[in-house]
Amino acid sequence: MSNTTISGNMVLRLLRAVFNLLAYGYALAHVVMLIGHFSIGERWNMVALYNSLVPLLLLPAPLLLILALLLRQLRLGGVLLVPLAALILWYGSSIMPKTVDPLAEGEISLTVMTHNLWFRTNGDILQRSEALIRDVAPDVVAMQEVSAGNATYYQQNLTDAYPYHVHHPDGTVMVLSCYPITEDMTWADENGHNRYQKLLLDVDGTPVTLINVHFPAPSVAGFTVDELRFSIAGRSEALAALLEHTEPDTHTIIAGDFNLTDRSEAYTTLTRTYTDSHRKAAYGLDMTYPNARELVEGIRSGWTIRFVPPMIRIDYVYYDPCCARAISARALRNSAGSNHYPYVATLALR
Repeated sequence: MSNTTISGNMVLRLLRAVFNLLAYGYALAHVVMLIGHFSIGERWNMVALYNSLVPLLLLPAPLLLILALLLRQLRLGGVLLVPLAALILWYGSSIMPKTVDPLAEGEISLTVMTHNLWFRTNGDILQRSEALIRDVAPDVVAMQEVSAGNATYYQQNLTDAYPYHVHHPDGTVMVLSCYPITEDMTWADENGHNRYQKLLLDVDGTPVTLINVHFPAPSVAGFTVDELRFSIAGRSEALAALLEHTEPDTHTIIAGDFNLTDRSEAYTTLTRTYTDSHRKAAYGLDMTYPNARELVEGIRSGWTIRFVPPMIRIDYVYYDPCCARAISARALRNSAGSNHYPYVATLALR
């Protein structure tokens, strides 16, 4: 046997060993995290972090399982069935066709768009955002990370399409509406930032409560030898405040940037009362964050990540199922310069 053949076999054995090590590590980590997910919950910071990155962390499972079977690593394949099962259990329904009845007689159609502007102040980007809103033409736009200058721009340039709008000078959220706004209030987070709005809309004679929210992102203070300092305390407080401002069994819509995935415990709590429009009317995973190209805008290093897709879904439109149903829902693939992709849902109010 030639030295070339021996060297080739050694490389293949090395690659196989590396694959086994990484795949076993991946699968066993999921086993541990899933046990923690269903037993301890987000009291363990590692589970909170895991929940914040699903389904991204589960997506490699099908490919790794196929490779394991091709390499006749049946034991490895068996362990990889665990994350694959979680992926199918949690997200299999997202790729199944959904039957949605069209608008019925007596129902009122209301299209809501949530759009995180990312505090962009560039005039060209604001024009792109304006063009996007005009093109989609939702009835209501719930916006987050809006500066006072941003608000002035929209008030001056979109009044013809949205004569009703609310933005408080000390707030970072804004609502544009085709329908009259008869009441509005805001409340602040623990740092005193007005990131929440509650409005009452008159939709063809039907009072509709719209809540525009921007939950704080989880904080990562760093790693220590014995602890991951990953905190969702701000999110938990925001959820508690939100629920205090809601009234079940009414025409209520909650839209915004929630900074959580659909595996988070806060999502589970919220969807006990309100329905995620994506679950009822969308097809696919509909990730909304991040727009990687915008995140690295200005970097010119000879490479591009424009084809890196969004990896998690953190922007939502919820509604009270007693008074509405979802007709359609989708994440837009035009972010208009933001690091978030807007989410649009059309609801039938009854």
